[in-house]
Amino acid sequence: MHETLYALLGGNLSEDDLEKYFTMFMEKQGVYYETATQYLLDDALLLIESCRKAGLKQVLVTNRQHARHGNASPHYIVASTVLKDAIHHVLTGDEVEFRKPDARVLESYMKENKLKPDEILVIGDQFVDAQLALNLGTRAILVGRQGHIVNLDKLSEGWEPHITIVPNLHEVSIFK
Repeated sequence: MHETLYALLGGNLSEDDLEKYFTMFMEKQGVYYETATQYLLDDALLLIESCRKAGLKQVLVTNRQHARHGNASPHYIVASTVLKDAIHHVLTGDEVEFRKPDARVLESYMKENKLKPDEILVIGDQFVDAQLALNLGTRAILVGRQGHIVNLDKLSEGWEPHITIVPNLHEVSIFK
């Protein structure tokens, strides 16, 4: 996150200034996430609840880091919102050696839970989610809320049968 902030601010910052801006960003982001249930999209909540009722394990895999993110941490967001009853496990970018789209990000979880690729469905909204699914040998549903997914042209040919793009999660039925 520091690197991204440094680049966004033009790259001409001292370590002290960068830390000051990072702290300000985290405070603002923290206030946003304190009211996360107000911002969770209703279609995502309905799908999460449908999966929970169906007894499906739901794992949040994110490249976002947990450490130093306070109430903007994926763990905190899940634990302090309606997601706490549905999400079984959270894998963050600083807790596993690999990051999306590397399939190894899920290897140990799959092994511990005796899961095969055909038992996994990746749901996301970014190119890395599609590539993760392809790398895992599983299917994915991508939500193109703005009408498209950036960088899909970087996927290898033949991805279309494995990746479904929907405008919102109301279009998704876990039982199809």
